[in-house]
This record gives sequence, C-alpha cells and structure tokens, in this order.
Amino acid sequence: MIVKYLDGYKKHLSIGFLSGIISSVILSFIPSIYSNIIECLITTKTDNLHEYLLLFIFYNLFCNIFASIRGCIFALYFELILNKMKKNILNNYFLKDLIYYNDKNPNDVSNFLINDIRNISDVYLQNCNVFIRDLAHFITITYILTQKSCLLYIIAISLSSIQILIEHLYSELFYKKAFEESHKLLIKQNNLITEYINKIDTYRSLNLEKIINNRWNKINDKYINLKIKDALFYAIHILITQTINEITMSLIIFIGMYLEYNTNIILLFILYRRYITDIIKDINEIRKSIVINNVSIENVNKFIKDKNDIDIFNSSYIPSNIFNPDIEIRNLTFSYDNINNVITNYNLFIENNKITGIFGRSGKGKSTILKLLLGFYLNQIKEGQILFNNVNIKFIDKTYFYEKLVSYVGQEPVLFPGSIRSNLIGDLQNYDTTLYDKLLELINDFYKDEENNDDDDDKILKLSGGQKQRMCICRAILRKPKILLLDEPTSALDIENETKILNLIKYISKTYKMTIVLISHDKSILEICDKIIEL
Repeated sequence: MIVKYLDGYKKHLSIGFLSGIISSVILSFIPSIYSNIIECLITTKTDNLHEYLLLFIFYNLFCNIFASIRGCIFALYFELILNKMKKNILNNYFLKDLIYYNDKNPNDVSNFLINDIRNISDVYLQNCNVFIRDLAHFITITYILTQKSCLLYIIAISLSSIQILIEHLYSELFYKKAFEESHKLLIKQNNLITEYINKIDTYRSLNLEKIINNRWNKINDKYINLKIKDALFYAIHILITQTINEITMSLIIFIGMYLEYNTNIILLFILYRRYITDIIKDINEIRKSIVINNVSIENVNKFIKDKNDIDIFNSSYIPSNIFNPDIEIRNLTFSYDNINNVITNYNLFIENNKITGIFGRSGKGKSTILKLLLGFYLNQIKEGQILFNNVNIKFIDKTYFYEKLVSYVGQEPVLFPGSIRSNLIGDLQNYDTTLYDKLLELINDFYKDEENNDDDDDKILKLSGGQKQRMCICRAILRKPKILLLDEPTSALDIENETKILNLIKYISKTYKMTIVLISHDKSILEICDKIIEL
C-alpha cells in the first residue's frame, strides 16, 4: 500500500539505500583490519602497522560519511512519505459518512492518523532500510569469513542463533509478560484518574474521593509487587544475556584452537561474532515488527478501501444566487442501524422565509430530522427523498451547501480554540458589519473581556454554557445562510437572554428572508413560529 506514496521520492530513496549498502560493505571490512592491527601489536611486527592504522581510519571515515548520507535521506524522506500518508487518511476522515463514527471510539479512529501510520512506516520503510543494510553486511561478512573457514563460520552462525533463541524465549515467557502486566496496571491507574477528573463534582459532593484513593492503592500495591518481579526478571535477563555471550565467545576460541586455526583467524571470528549476532537480532525484530504491526496495516487498509462508509453527499450542482428553497421530506424511512426505523414513511414541508417549529417528546426523531436536513446520514436513508426546491439534497455541491445555504446550532454548543472574534468570524472573508454589530449586543457582557479577545490561536475560552450557546447562535447567523437550523437553542439561557435570542430570530427571519427550523420541547419557545409541527 505504500508504493503509491513513493512518487517523487524514489530517486532520493535509492541514493539512501545505496549509501546504506556502501556503508555496510565498508563496515564489514573494519574488523578484519582491526584484527591485523591487534596481531601487529601482539607480535611486535609493526612494519605494516601504520598502513593498517591508515586503512582503519580511512574505512571508518568513509563508513561514517555514507552512513550519515543514508541517515539524513531516510530521516527526511520517511517523514515526507509519512506526511503524504497522513494527508490521505485526513482526506478520508472528511469523506466518511457520520454513521461511520457513531459506534467508534474517537481515540481509535484518530490512531489511524498518528500511531497506525507510524507503524506502517516502520514496517515498510524502516524495516526495508534495515533489511537491505543488513543483507549487504551479511553477504560481505560471509565472503570474508568463508575465505578463512567455512566450518568455523557455520559454527559461529549456529552459536549466535542459539544465543538469540534463548534470549528470545526467556523474554517472551517471563520478562515481557511481567512488563505487559505492569503496563496494564498503569493504564488502569490513568483511567481511574481520568474518571475522577471527568466526574469530580459528583465524587467531591458525595465525599467519595476515599473510594478513588482505595482503588488507586489496590492497583498500586499490585503494580509495586509486579515491579519487584520485573526487576528480578530484568536482572536474570542481564545475567543470561551476558553469560551466554561469554560462553559463545569461549566456544569459538575453544573450537578454533581444537581445529588448530591460527590466532588471527580465531580473533577475526571473535570480532565478527557480534556483527553476526546483531544481524540475526535485526532480522528477528523485523519479523516481530511485521507481526505486531499487521493490525495497523489491516486497520488503515480497511479504513481507506471501504467505500460503503463514504458519504454519498458529494455532488457538484451549485444553484443560482437567488436560490432560496422550500424544503420537502418525501416518504422518508430512515434507520441508523439498517434494522430499527427511527422515521418511517415520513412527510414534511417547510416553507421558505418562514419560521417552522418542531415539537415532540424525546426520542421521537426531532434531532434526527434536523441532521438529515443538514445532509448527515444520507447513506442510511432506506426510502424517500429530501428535496430543496425539488432538488435532491445529495446532488447539491457540499461546499456550497455548508458555506452558502445552511447553518446549524446543535444542542451542545461547540467553540473552537481562539478568541471570541475568531470564533464568530471563522473563515468568513467578507461579513455584514451591520449584522456583526447587532450580534455583539447579545454577547457584550463577556465580549469586552480582554482575556477572551487576545490573538492566541490555542486559547480555550472560559465561558458558561449559556454564553457558549449565545456565541454559537451568533456565529451561525453571521454567515447569513438561506436556511438556519436550531436544535434547542435556548436550553441553557436565562429568561432575559432567551427573550433576546427569540427576538433576534424573528428579526433575521424578516430582515434577511431566512428560512428557520426551530426544535424545542418547550411550546412557549415555539410561539414565534409561523408553523408548528408535532412529532
């Protein structure tokens, strides 16, 4: 899946791979030169010592140069490729129908963009880099050592493999298990504190913080006991690793002497043994990485390739500027899960330039109707149509629809990081300054606060529920849409501000010829409506 993201970078990556291969080949000869230096020093035959030292410096220098080139290229272009993949995932977020997100944990979905993409990069790019580099290293070492002794080479490979196998088995059976259990307990502690913070008013008002403390202590006691085991397993792991390492080296010396090889050959195999072990370890880590990160590959592939969740509201029809439509829901049957119908064979007509109220008990589908009028969940419509002047909603250009035609205020007011002004204006290039000044009258009590109007784009506004609700209503109105959809817009307001908002709704409906759909469970709110529909 990563090949399509390599366009434009293949030449640079090829240079990176080639630099890695050259670096590995040069590195493979350094122990051989080093063994000659040691032999010169031991035998005091120093005639060639200066030559070997110059070669040693020369080889190390060029090995480091090519390694630096490889590192620079991969550090840069891996991130560029990763960025391409992230942009593709981000675009897919925008294309997905809302139903896709309904039954999913937001953290799991966001992981596609951060963790899963990074894991895929490791599987394909990082592992490919390591494998090619190690392959060149291994082939060169094999060539050097088999020239000296094929038998000792096979023995060295076998001993290194046995060493890694023993370390792997111990890690999987004991050390890794203890680490994973302690990590799970840390997650439990984190979840416990998150729960407390989210429900802090309830815990404090009922004096239940001692329950949190007791649960924390129980988890912490288990964690400390596990960490004691973990420390013991770690100590044993070091003991096993170091002991096997020394035994392996001793065996190579013993076998070399038994087979009557000269000391230079034995020294050469001792120096290369670490390289052989590291290469086998790398191959094993690549194998584990592929197995572990296969879930990430499947997740991202499914996310990108699954077209069933793509929003069908994606056409290109742009009406004329005078388009100010009536809205009709015709014979509509809708279900969130394709099993239980929320709306069955429903018909509704909303006249343009009028205020239409929708009233009904909770669970009757009021908010669902509003979301359907917003173009949400169109994939879940089983029968019927939503028409704007007899144009099916799914054929209208989505950008035009949200920028020019419709604005929405939901039950839960949503503000964005930044100042009050940036929240009101958003991405509007031109806005009605007269309307803006009128809207400021509704939020003057907190708009003038300098703390809420600095230029910090990351600032989180500290407003009450009612203040946020007024802000969201003003933001939606400032866009001067043809259609304004309001879902319980006064639920968090006091009587004074509720009256102001209702007067504003009547004013903008008449002044700007705006079609307004207002949902409320309070019939007194709907008295401003030209028409009331009860569900």
